[in-house]
Amino acid sequence: MWKPLSIVSGIALLAAGGISYVMVRPAYVSERLQAQYAEKNLKSAQKLEADAKAAEKKAEADLKTYQATLTKAQSDKAAAVAEKEAALKVLEEAKAAQDAADKELAAMEEQIKGFGNLETMTTELNSLKAKSAEYTNQIEGVKNAISNALAHKASTDKLITNAKRIELWQRSGSMPDNFTSRVTAVNQEWGFVTLAAGNGSSVVNQAKLDVTRGGSVIGRVVVTHVNPTNSVAEIVPGTVAPGDAILPGDRVSVSDASRGSRRNVEAPAPSAPAAPKPSAPAAPSDPFATPGETPAAPADATTPE
Repeated sequence: MWKPLSIVSGIALLAAGGISYVMVRPAYVSERLQAQYAEKNLKSAQKLEADAKAAEKKAEADLKTYQATLTKAQSDKAAAVAEKEAALKVLEEAKAAQDAADKELAAMEEQIKGFGNLETMTTELNSLKAKSAEYTNQIEGVKNAISNALAHKASTDKLITNAKRIELWQRSGSMPDNFTSRVTAVNQEWGFVTLAAGNGSSVVNQAKLDVTRGGSVIGRVVVTHVNPTNSVAEIVPGTVAPGDAILPGDRVSVSDASRGSRRNVEAPAPSAPAAPKPSAPAAPSDPFATPGETPAAPADATTPE
């Protein structure tokens, strides 16, 4: 009994389910379609939102780029304005300089007109320059000639001075203070000696010489004959100590009475002769003293050879 009832119940349930499905299906389908549409709209809205955010970021970036570009453009504009003002100032200065130059040129042209033909003046100027160079060369030549003449005069004056000194020394029997020589031969019988120096060493006649040995004066001689390389001198009587004698090898030097330093180097000028000194007796201690000459103090005996 229960089986038929179960079958009938099952059929009834199936029928009820089918009726419910038939009645509910449209609503279900509609809700499903609405859910799909809502999901699609949600995705579309999310995409739009993402696109909007990307567009916002891009807009912000573009805004920053634009602001930077605007700032740079404003800076460039300010720099351009400053350059323009500077250029205008330079242009004004250039115009002022040009105006000044034009005025100066006009003034120079007026001056040139007052001078006459410029080409003629240039030719004359070049001619004057050439003459000036020629005169300069002539002046230099004259200066060189004067310099040479002065040098020649100085050399000639020196030669004349030496000649006058030698002539004065020869007349006065004077010789250079530093003269020294040696006795080469002695003739005791005739009382003369031969010296190893002649006129090539400034030996002159009547020169008075001291004969020394070991730094001491042992006698005196007077030159009587002068040759180119040697000379002869007489022994002054009484100047050699008894028992002593002048020997070859003894040293001779200038006596005080014949020292050239005691004579004026310059010979007296003919137009103004030197006044003679008053005569005075010779000192007995100096056999070579000349009349009118005061004996001088002994000089240093160490005369160089």
